[in-house]
Amino acid sequence: PGIANATQVIWFVANDLNSNLAVGLYGSPPIGLEMQVTMWAYAQPGPLANTIFKRVRLIYKGKPNTPINAYIDSMYIAQWSDPDLGDYGDDFAGCDTVLNLGFVYNATPRDPEYANFGLNPPAAGYSFLQGPLKYTGNANDTAIFDLKKKVGYRNLKMTAYTIFVPDFWGEGCMYYNCTVQLYNRMTGRPPKPQGPPPPDSLIDPVTGLRTSFWVNGNPVSGTGWIDGMIDPPGDRRFLQVSGPFAMQLGDTQEVVIALVCGLGCDRLSSVTAMKENCKSTQTIFKNLFQLLPLQSFSTITKTISPSESQLFITANAQGTSATSINLQVWRCSDSLTETFQLFDDGAHNDGNANDKIFANIISVAPRPSPNFIDATITYANNETMFLSRVAEYVSSFTVHTIHYS
Repeated sequence: PGIANATQVIWFVANDLNSNLAVGLYGSPPIGLEMQVTMWAYAQPGPLANTIFKRVRLIYKGKPNTPINAYIDSMYIAQWSDPDLGDYGDDFAGCDTVLNLGFVYNATPRDPEYANFGLNPPAAGYSFLQGPLKYTGNANDTAIFDLKKKVGYRNLKMTAYTIFVPDFWGEGCMYYNCTVQLYNRMTGRPPKPQGPPPPDSLIDPVTGLRTSFWVNGNPVSGTGWIDGMIDPPGDRRFLQVSGPFAMQLGDTQEVVIALVCGLGCDRLSSVTAMKENCKSTQTIFKNLFQLLPLQSFSTITKTISPSESQLFITANAQGTSATSINLQVWRCSDSLTETFQLFDDGAHNDGNANDKIFANIISVAPRPSPNFIDATITYANNETMFLSRVAEYVSSFTVHTIHYS
């Protein structure tokens, strides 16, 4: 079986009907929820190579003694993660409310686990691509459900993000007060005092305002509430949430989450790369996987003289509605070096005009360090897609080709 032409798909189903397991986790008794999980991924470079999709479908089936009018009035769904990015003892966490993203990144320039492979520390996160469905009755509202557009509904966004640090885990016990504490977290509050009434939301140490989104600043720019202001680096776990929504007996809800990674020149540029991959993944999902990247991308670098190299670049966008492709060439040792355009006019080594083969030849100065190429594609519907590192380690007399399917 497949989904959205994926390369690999995994499906499993679970429920909460084993009372010992349900109570043993957080002390909450079973109510008869079934969870169907589909996970899929694509074997191609670009943002999809750094993404795993997960669809979680919840069905309120109830138990044999569940009343037919049973109703869950304030339900939340959360992505819980214990990410352990390389060595678990040097992690930071954060969230991006615009991207509906919770993520982990390295607190130090070097991670011993990734250093074993000669790699900089990457960054990784979970993004809500499709939140729970909520009926609005407004014809101007459109939601996604079962990879289809649904008019008169909207998808909820990420509504809370909290982190766990070693002295503040508050997780995993078999008493009902732990259920209440976890529910507090899912509403963006600290777990204790558990109430009633529930505790107040935490105060953002930068703005002085209460917030449901912990460590919501930008670690790349160093602005806002970033991890490390209160707690030192260490093991991190986080909970990102969407809700509330209601379910009647027999109802079905689903969410789609993307696990997205990024690798840059250092720990913070990895956060930027991860967010760029997240943006592209959201564009692909919003268009229900109908907005394709490229069939192939190839570069040939040829040294003309000690002071000049020529870069021959070809992008095959056949089968897509691409109208323009712009490239950025850069390297880790300094900032952006060149930006230029690929053409489909028959005059830039690109074959026939308007055949969706884009190309160009540019002259560049030879460099001792490797170059990387990013691409920005514009489509006929004016959507744009950023592809990070469509070509890597491009240097003199090196041929590097990436194929997309």
